[in-house]
Amino acid sequence: MWWCEKMFKNKIVEESVLDKIYQEIKQSEYPLFIWGAGSMSVEVERCLEEQDIPIEGLFINEDIESVHIIQHKLKIYSLGDIEKKYSKVNVVIGHGHFEKKEMLNGYGFIHKIYIIPNPYSQYRSRRIGRYVNEHRLEVEKIMNCLVDEVSREALRAYCLVNQTDDINYLLNRKICIDTMFGLEELHMSEYENYIDVGAWEGDTVELFMQKVSGQYTQITAIEPDPNSFMVLKNKMSGKRSISFLPYGVGKEEGELYLDRGNTQSAHFVKDKDEQEERMKIEVKTLDSLFANEKVSLIKISIPFLFLEVLQGCKECLRNSKPRLVVNVAADDGEKVFDTINWIQDLELGYNIALRFDFPMPTRLYLYAY
Repeated sequence: MWWCEKMFKNKIVEESVLDKIYQEIKQSEYPLFIWGAGSMSVEVERCLEEQDIPIEGLFINEDIESVHIIQHKLKIYSLGDIEKKYSKVNVVIGHGHFEKKEMLNGYGFIHKIYIIPNPYSQYRSRRIGRYVNEHRLEVEKIMNCLVDEVSREALRAYCLVNQTDDINYLLNRKICIDTMFGLEELHMSEYENYIDVGAWEGDTVELFMQKVSGQYTQITAIEPDPNSFMVLKNKMSGKRSISFLPYGVGKEEGELYLDRGNTQSAHFVKDKDEQEERMKIEVKTLDSLFANEKVSLIKISIPFLFLEVLQGCKECLRNSKPRLVVNVAADDGEKVFDTINWIQDLELGYNIALRFDFPMPTRLYLYAY
């Protein structure tokens, strides 16, 4: 495991790339702006405030009146406003917009552009380096069970970017595919009975429909957040053979609380917190919903609980052996290994691949087919 030896050397990296970015920003003489005025910019703003880094404002490179902007306490500028007012500025971009760096590089008044690879505090962890060091034989076994070398490269990149915050480990075209359904080995067809767990506002349902050119047998979209559920239903109004379930999904039936404290990454927690915005949600298992139904494809995008969703789906997997598309990176680092092991232990003959659908630390997908 050369990559383990090279990067970790039996100790945890003391200073990440992100630490160095913060230090460089603090030492710069130029005012700092955040690109964007949506929900990602809120998380970037919070990260900078945690470091006591002053922020001059936000900006977008479009007409301010023409785009949706969420409420901010910082002033929002247009790119032209900044160019008129400042001779030099620094810019920070959140990890969802790497492509903006190349576009902004053409402006002479922008001194330097920084990327924060993962602004979500609940997904930050340095434990993955320790885990790999302490479980080398198990990690090597997991590497060997993956279906191809590209999957092994993707898992290495995932470990390394989480340990170092160096986004360059993900800038490898081989480990990225166009969308979460872009893996050719899925062999998606017009006969899919598709379950979307964590359908949010319908974006992944739309991706599925595009992939199968609107031809499918059945879609079941599951989304627990009432606000997102209503948007989902309205967006899909009039579409054929699609049903909507307003449940959480987990290992066992019961209740959980939906934590919406982070703007783009609402997730389930077990305990209610009176000081936080948490809503009680009814939880079902996929077995209770689909055990007697022939399912062909399941997509799971549930922060922290994706393995628990699978554990509540044993009978469905044994009866139908559906192909799986699972986001295994919406976590604090290590559950990807447990998830691969769990699927292997089912002994259903699944091939397991890993790919990123976008070069972000939180966008690693597991494919079982």
